[in-house]
Amino acid sequence: PKQLDVPERYKIYLKQTAQEPDGGLIRQSKYLKQTVDGTYYTLTVTPTEGKWVSGQYTIEIPDSSMFGGKWFAYFTVNGE
Repeated sequence: PKQLDVPERYKIYLKQTAQEPDGGLIRQSKYLKQTVDGTYYTLTVTPTEGKWVSGQYTIEIPDSSMFGGKWFAYFTVNGE
């Protein structure tokens, strides 16, 4: 969805505890293409310090449509 180019518009957190990742992160969105349904981006998230805790993470993005709501995307971090 739109808004991935504005880091203040969405949150990334560990699904099990709702805590944001420790040590900070770098968010880089990249414009892919324009379609009839809107603009699509790819998002790369990189920890700035240490490693993230293994588990499922949620990206929560508010919807700016007339009825509001939220978009959700999920990813998993596997590691030690």
